[in-house]
Amino acid sequence: EQNHVESALQQKMNKSAGLRTAIHQSLELVLSKMGQVASDKARMDSLINMKRQAHELSVQRYGFRGSRPQREHTSDTVQNMLCKQQAQLQQSIKAVCSCNAEAENLFKKLMNLKSALEHDLQDKSTALNLDAHALSLDGRQGVSLNMPVGGAPTPFREQTWGRRTSSSIEQAKQACLDADRLSRRVVKMEKDLESAENEMMREVQKTLKQKLGETMNAATTLDKKLKDGYKEIETAAKQKDKIVMALDKKQQPMELVQQRYSTRNSSRPGREAVHDEVEVALTTEFSELNSMVRELSKKHKKISTQIKHLNSSAYNLENNLRDKRVAYDVDAQCYRMAAGWRPNQSHPVHPNMTL
Repeated sequence: EQNHVESALQQKMNKSAGLRTAIHQSLELVLSKMGQVASDKARMDSLINMKRQAHELSVQRYGFRGSRPQREHTSDTVQNMLCKQQAQLQQSIKAVCSCNAEAENLFKKLMNLKSALEHDLQDKSTALNLDAHALSLDGRQGVSLNMPVGGAPTPFREQTWGRRTSSSIEQAKQACLDADRLSRRVVKMEKDLESAENEMMREVQKTLKQKLGETMNAATTLDKKLKDGYKEIETAAKQKDKIVMALDKKQQPMELVQQRYSTRNSSRPGREAVHDEVEVALTTEFSELNSMVRELSKKHKKISTQIKHLNSSAYNLENNLRDKRVAYDVDAQCYRMAAGWRPNQSHPVHPNMTL
């Protein structure tokens, strides 16, 4: 009978020792995966922070372009690309936050499993020590008997006892596999987001550079038109000066004709008031001079109106050209705000560079 009890004790001790070893190995794995998940979570926290900074940069660039002059303040392809970039970054932040929440839940699950395994390990060690002590007894020790044989509480059957531990070990195994899958997912997500974000930034910069080229071409065209306009104004002004000079030259002859006519007819005797050749000559000359003056006056009015229109056009061109230059400077600064940016940088740099 004693051999049967000792054999049963030894078998139970072997089972307990085997389970204790399995629990210990599982606990070490859980602790390792907890560190892994914590590292992945810190990695995602950093990734979220970088994505938020990138989103803030895009918002700042969008707002900065709002300082362009009113006539240049249009919803162009650059603004649309910046809006698209912001939407992409918001989706990236949402995806990383979702994955981060999964990591948080997984870490809590591993914590609970760790606590359960530690308690189970402690219980197994205690039970193993008690069984080893029971096996070492030979009946000669003075042991106080405080309960009858078979009177100890036994809430679990043998099969349940082993299954509970095996279940904890299996749950830990699955949680560790989940941790490995999460790590692979984080690496892939970070790579994919970086690639997509980098591609989007290249598109934004490309669109901005195209816009700068368009603005530069438009400014060059306006500058040429303005210079041509200045030449037209100069030519028209010279023509106006010539007309004014011509009018001045006609003024004295007309006054002379009027003086002569007035002198001859102011106190001329009635019998001498005849329509003679002098009268005809004075009338003809006055008529010819007056006709030339009227024609020159029409030309003077026309050239003055033309100069007024040319000056107005030049004024508009000057304002438009000034706005184009301001818009170019704003877009150039907007380009430089992210010219040295990389998706994995926590702080974008703004180098001084020549486009």
